[in-house]
Amino acid sequence: MPTNITTIGGGTGTFNVLYGLKKNKDFNLAAIVSVSDSGGSTGEIRDQFGILPPGDIRRAIVALSEDTGIVRRLFEYRFKAGNRISGHTIGNLLLTALTDITGDFEKGIQELSEMFDVRGKVIPVTLDDTQLGIILEDGTQIIGETNIDIPKHDANLEICDAFLVGG
Repeated sequence: MPTNITTIGGGTGTFNVLYGLKKNKDFNLAAIVSVSDSGGSTGEIRDQFGILPPGDIRRAIVALSEDTGIVRRLFEYRFKAGNRISGHTIGNLLLTALTDITGDFEKGIQELSEMFDVRGKVIPVTLDDTQLGIILEDGTQIIGETNIDIPKHDANLEICDAFLVGG
């Protein structure tokens, strides 16, 4: 009988865990993925198209895809030139297009998962538009993952609380 395994997270750590777990065919995998990223290609797509950020979802789909050759490389390909598409990945743009075509972020994920032969299920942690927020030890409140990751504040201050804004 297969073992059910669910991961919760996003980014590189979740990608590596899923990629490793996928190799064991005795596992039924599900990934609950964060959707509160606000930087880079994901942040731009979020702002321009009003959809949930696709980046961490894209990475989970790549990790669980049975195709590890050219399809994976294509999915992760990031444009280096072109004013409007520079910095965007094909995968982020595909998920954005599928969300627009289907009218639904979850349906876009399902369609993309089928296209890339994903073994397992990729589930956004929420379908609400949320931003990550923190409160620092001096009481400063910071909203947005980008503002937390690339601090404009004293990076030596400890984080006292974390929360989601929006929804």
